[in-house]
Amino acid sequence: MIKGVLIAESLPAGTKLEGVPLTITGFYRVEIQDAAEYQPSLWTIIYFEAREQDADVLTEFFAANLDTPGWYVDMHTDSEVFVVFPNKVFRYPPGDLGSRADAIAHARNVGVPDTQFWGENDEFVDPALA
Repeated sequence: MIKGVLIAESLPAGTKLEGVPLTITGFYRVEIQDAAEYQPSLWTIIYFEAREQDADVLTEFFAANLDTPGWYVDMHTDSEVFVVFPNKVFRYPPGDLGSRADAIAHARNVGVPDTQFWGENDEFVDPALA
């Protein structure tokens, strides 16, 4: 099972995903205090699950459709972490500090504020709890 987090505002208007069943396990709206210049301050955070066999389709979809410069989607299974940016996908086993460092370096390079990185356990850091 893939578990992931998508910020709705990271997708441009008109973006449509079809043919991949997603289960929304929760969502909420939150005002972000540390929004980057290119980000709105109000986000809709969507928690989702998908079949593990849909990982490639989902990573390709998000990589092709996320807005630039610094939006990303965080997804994981028990054996793999996916951090998907526009046109760039990082995949690594949980706890792989070198690959995590590469993904963070990329995030910084595209303007993601440090406070918006995924957590040390390679899972989404909920801004409402940060």
